[in-house]
Amino acid sequence: GQQFLPYVSKALALLRDGTDSLQDMLCKAPQIVRLGYFHSVSASFIPALVESFYQEEESPNIRFQFVESSSYDILSQLQSGKLDLGFSLHQAEWAESVGIMRQPLYLTVPASHPLSSRSCVSFQDFAREPQIMLEQGSNLRTNLDQVFALHGVIPNIVFEVRECNAALQYVGLGFGVSVLPQVPAMDSDKVFVLPISDQDKEFVRTVYFTRHKAHPLSPAAQKVREHIIRSCSLKDPSP
Repeated sequence: GQQFLPYVSKALALLRDGTDSLQDMLCKAPQIVRLGYFHSVSASFIPALVESFYQEEESPNIRFQFVESSSYDILSQLQSGKLDLGFSLHQAEWAESVGIMRQPLYLTVPASHPLSSRSCVSFQDFAREPQIMLEQGSNLRTNLDQVFALHGVIPNIVFEVRECNAALQYVGLGFGVSVLPQVPAMDSDKVFVLPISDQDKEFVRTVYFTRHKAHPLSPAAQKVREHIIRSCSLKDPSP
């Protein structure tokens, strides 16, 4: 069998070379991180976050696969494993959630509305106004229903819509007012945006950065998660 030793050695060397080449290819191949978020953080938060990640981390091979949906749907996709990481307004027992930002809500009124001359409003200022609200089941609608109930006020709902941009269109047409998070469509001469008084704590909500406790993260997803928590987590996570 001595005559076969050179062939065995050569085969082993080729195998090592092939393994090294495969490992090198795997290292250079894009590593996909599936990240979900809801609309009102899509323009104001996500681009800056991704930019800071690539500036601060040596991760040229990490690529993001973005999913934009409702807050509740993002949580559902995290539970099912369709997403690695996500931003949501909801929490669950199976999820590990870290508060990463406070999101204020604003009152939007038609540009010609009497309240447009104000610099700030309270709930009592607009509680009796015609309301344009998101449909039942959305986080925002649930919050507002609770606020109106807490104050013993039945809202005068004139329109129910599926998303913020539609609500702003009806506000701009003069059909009523709407409480909304900041979204790009607010930049309109038909709509006036008012802060809601700091005394009305119900109009500030916490955005959570979430993963499934039982689903192991890839090294790429873990690196993204660590960066976001290090950069954005709230010192006081309470709502």
